Amino acid sequence: MKYVTYFLRLLWHWVATGVYYVARAGVLVPGISTFSKSLVASYAAGASSQAINEKKFSDAVRLLKPVEAYEIKDVSVGSAQYNLAYLYSHGYGVEKDEHKAKELMKKAAENGNSEALKFLKGSASNDPF
Repeated sequence: MKYVTYFLRLLWHWVATGVYYVARAGVLVPGISTFSKSLVASYAAGASSQAINEKKFSDAVRLLKPVEAYEIKDVSVGSAQYNLAYLYSHGYGVEKDEHKAKELMKKAAENGNSEALKFLKGSASNDPF
């Protein structure tokens, strides 16, 4: 059973990675732009969280950079932008930039990230990270 679980995780990783790269390419295709951006953001949010936990900050930045400028209202986009704000706030994998972190926090809140909303409403501490 252990090997089946390992195989299924590996298979899921391959599928998710493939969807991420296909969706990134699809961002330039008219008509599916919003959908493909949502897929990219969803994968980037999850994979970057794992990379951050493993202290692989440059990997997290690489995954999150395409999502930085997304303007679509999507929770996955907000989560990815929140993760990127975390990296900028602490200078992990990028040069520390508090202004950029706050800008991304606002975008994340606009895109439905609950942690970013709490921070902006003042119910969180001054440092949400």
